[in-house]
Amino acid sequence: MSILPRLLQLNCLSTCAPPLAALGSGRNNSTQQQWGNSYRVWFCWALAPGTERDSGRGHGLRQQPTTGLATPTHPRTHAPTHPRTRPYIQTTTAPAPAPAPAPSTVARTAENSVVALSYSRRNHRVSETLGRAIQGISDPLGACHVVCRRHCRPALHISLEEPHSLLSPTMKRSHSQSDPKKRKMGPSADKEGSADHNGRPAPQTSTTVAVVGAGPSGLMLAENLVRYGIKTTLLDDRSDKTSTGKADGIQPKTIETLKQLRLADDLLRKGVKVYDISFWESTADKPLQRTGRKIHYPAHVGALDPYILLAHQGMIEDVLIQDMEERRFSVTRSSPFMECSRSTADGRIDVVFRDPATKAPRVLQADYLVGCDGARSLVRPFIPEAKLIGEMTNASWGVLDGVIETDFPDLWSKVAVRTHHAGSILWIPRERNMTRLYVELSSKEGSRMDKSLATPEYVMSRAREAMAPYTLEWKSIEWFGNYVVSQRVANHFADAELQIFIAGDAGHCHSALAAQGANTSMHDSFNLAWKLNLVARDLAPRSLLATYEEERKKIAQDLINFDAEHVKAFAEGDEALSRNFDENIRFISGVGAEYSPNILNQVEDSTTPLPSGSSVNLLKPGALLTPARVSRFMDANPVDIQLDIPLLSQFRIYMFAPSLPTAAGFLDSLCDCIQAPSSLLSRATARANKSYAATPPPVAPMDKYEQLGRYTPLSKLFTYALVTRTAKCDAELSSLPPLLQASRWTVYLDDVMSGGGCTKKWLGDVTDNTVVIVNVRPDGYVGSIARWDDIGAKGVESGRKAAEWLETYYGGFLKG
Repeated sequence: MSILPRLLQLNCLSTCAPPLAALGSGRNNSTQQQWGNSYRVWFCWALAPGTERDSGRGHGLRQQPTTGLATPTHPRTHAPTHPRTRPYIQTTTAPAPAPAPAPSTVARTAENSVVALSYSRRNHRVSETLGRAIQGISDPLGACHVVCRRHCRPALHISLEEPHSLLSPTMKRSHSQSDPKKRKMGPSADKEGSADHNGRPAPQTSTTVAVVGAGPSGLMLAENLVRYGIKTTLLDDRSDKTSTGKADGIQPKTIETLKQLRLADDLLRKGVKVYDISFWESTADKPLQRTGRKIHYPAHVGALDPYILLAHQGMIEDVLIQDMEERRFSVTRSSPFMECSRSTADGRIDVVFRDPATKAPRVLQADYLVGCDGARSLVRPFIPEAKLIGEMTNASWGVLDGVIETDFPDLWSKVAVRTHHAGSILWIPRERNMTRLYVELSSKEGSRMDKSLATPEYVMSRAREAMAPYTLEWKSIEWFGNYVVSQRVANHFADAELQIFIAGDAGHCHSALAAQGANTSMHDSFNLAWKLNLVARDLAPRSLLATYEEERKKIAQDLINFDAEHVKAFAEGDEALSRNFDENIRFISGVGAEYSPNILNQVEDSTTPLPSGSSVNLLKPGALLTPARVSRFMDANPVDIQLDIPLLSQFRIYMFAPSLPTAAGFLDSLCDCIQAPSSLLSRATARANKSYAATPPPVAPMDKYEQLGRYTPLSKLFTYALVTRTAKCDAELSSLPPLLQASRWTVYLDDVMSGGGCTKKWLGDVTDNTVVIVNVRPDGYVGSIARWDDIGAKGVESGRKAAEWLETYYGGFLKG
């Protein structure tokens, strides 16, 4: 028989505080002073089976409770809690339960109750119903809990079906060590027992991943999770997407990512491509003049798209939203996040948000919660001890998007202007004939500009002053903003249980001058999405999620370090700014963002080392694939090999075999080992195929043209690819092992690029007697590389060793 929880919410006022405290603490007069003006207090008992109830008299439970409640104390110091203290839990142990009645009695009367008492010292009435409830609770089981919260915060939706704890910023950063039997708050298994502020039931829904915030970071995360087939809910407090302004610069790596998602075309058509940057300066002796010009992303950067693409944030959001809508997913709008709590029975998170229709709190149960809700994140405080660490500077900037009439000659270039009398300006050409101006209002060393004075009119006058003798007249203004430069990084991106995460501006804040914010934010989500997919599908242990903070926190810190130098260089002049760009250009583009060695990025010691060299094109673990061209064996189409295989949350295993005849024994041996039923890759494949068959990803209309099944014919977890220099006329698919025959759409000929082709660019010198294997993560980063020489004589043995090497690598983070 299911046990049905009951939630009784009673309006009790301050005159009942002494009796409440007196139940167990022996205190009465001090209780009101300690608890303050306006709090909601939850008293929770599990009633013994067979407790008699009076169905005709309100909540007429009989007998006096046999256990009391301690005066609330701080969970760490055990001192009385100040009224403004954050949420906490106080527990006391109840006596042993009374003997259970006969089974027939249990069947008739077994039930759990929760009594919720809400009081305020502004009101001095005590309801008769409350008195009966206090006097009537008998035979308490388990533990008694008290949760103090401000009355204005939402009521928790609680029952006694499962252990439960309120997540709090004051909790220590460690896994909970509390006995689950002593933590008895939580949503019931049958989804009953929740209520809004007025006691009305609020429907509970369930999801795998709850994402808070529908900006670039939240949308990128949801977009990938939806594509992977993970049940996702995206909450946003806004009624619609961004219509104007905000982030606007899309860097080369982000363009590449959007291409991999097949989402770049619309932005490439509508956005403005900027290939160069010019530098202007005035001094006390010289008027404003151009001092230099540079190619924004020179060839040595290694970017496939060597430009910055300008399009306002709403255009980026729109592309992601439209693709999700084609997959029958939509953003839950006007639904601000309020708080969350964790159930220790099943480990799920109760996410409380305001229902857009009723305006009442509503509970969403989720396995994972990700805060993509900006620098003032409401999710971040629920990661214990997480906070932004760094500097809030005095530097402030005004931002204007509009159509300008001007005689300034470099209107359609990116322009950095530094003046001796009116600060600095950054010009950015934009879509629809607009220009964005970043106008310095106060420097880092000076006094901070009063934000109320930073009006559009003031910013325009400041820009005109700086650009004299050139004229500036705004025909229209679409968007205006101002900000103070903050350079901070969160000390934690995830909680200890690896269930609550932050991404984007919730984890790092910096200036907008280098167009990094939205780009870095989207790649936070890009990193996290595939890891959540593997863990949610039980294809990898939860410990894999620890690599998210490890990798993205490093990138965030690298970004803050660069940004501090960049803002300083802007103030020092063109020479310093130019030098700063040269030193950091690969990082700015995104292609130079690299991860340190970990279980995913493994630098091999046991195999023959890759050739040394200074070329940024040589692959290495923790770095991205660099652009290279090959042709597909099946249709002779020349393709960008790093983009050709779509992103399906699968790993790519590239086998570079310059000579197929020489490598035949190696490939046969390797593929036989991979497909052996006992191999890790075979077992992981079976697990993945079963998961995707049970929960397939949604299909969009364009997917039918992409024919995604071509790239995962045998495994939903691995795409096997072969790259060879053997001429097409000398190669036949039928001569390859069955695994590679099935993977015919990812057999490539290295015959497009001169000078050694893709193989030479990525791996250096590789002879016909050598095979190199490259493992590539689902986000396009290289995981590991190894090579085997003398395969003509040792092909079968080397193939077995290569299979063992693959088992070792993937066995570090995948389930078999």
